[in-house]
Amino acid sequence: MFLSHRSEHERHSPSCPFVKGEYTQNVPLSVTYAASPATVFGDQGEEVACIGTSSVPELVATATQHGLVAVWNISRQLKVCCRI
Repeated sequence: MFLSHRSEHERHSPSCPFVKGEYTQNVPLSVTYAASPATVFGDQGEEVACIGTSSVPELVATATQHGLVAVWNISRQLKVCCRI
């Protein structure tokens, strides 16, 4: 049976900020986001079709093929700021 390091860490430390996707001082955000499961949004859990940048480094815009736009805050915890 194969167990990933992340699933083992989740099992033994469910309240760990890294496991919960929160900011941690000892794990870079690039590692946190790379090790996190994919995030979907929309009523049907649509896949992101387009990713854009903004003049604010902490914000990223995404869109689906059906026109759902979401602005994400990626500064400390991946979180949707608004949906259009």
